[in-house]
Amino acid sequence: MSEIRTNTISAANGTDPVTLTKQSAAKAYGDCDAAGSITSSGSLNVSSVTDNGTSGKQFNYTSNFANPALGGAGQAKGIGSFSHGGGAFIFCNSSTTAHYSVQYYNALAYADTTAQFLALGDLA
Repeated sequence: MSEIRTNTISAANGTDPVTLTKQSAAKAYGDCDAAGSITSSGSLNVSSVTDNGTSGKQFNYTSNFANPALGGAGQAKGIGSFSHGGGAFIFCNSSTTAHYSVQYYNALAYADTTAQFLALGDLA
C-alpha cells in the first residue's frame, strides 16, 4: 500500500497556494443545541451562536465573507421530516457577511431545537 506524507502543497512555482479549479469547500459550518451551544459535532469559522428567541439561532463568523454566504440549513436531528404541516424543517432566515441565521419550524409553529448550517462563498 502506498502512503503520501507532506507538510505543504504549493503551485508549480513552489510558492503560491494550489488553485482549486471548479471546486469549492465549505467555508463555515455549525451545529448547536436548542440553548445555542455548539455541540460535539463542532463548527468551522464560527466564533459564537446568538439565540434570537424561539426557533432562531445566529451563527457568527470568525472570518467574514466577502458577500453574504450561499448556504443551507439542516433538519433538526431525529425530529420530523421536510414536509409542510406535520414535519420539521430549518431554513435560512438571513445571511450577511458576518453571520448566518436559521429558524426552526415544526407543525405550523416555530420551536427551539438543534440547528445546523453550512456556508459556501469567498471569505473577505
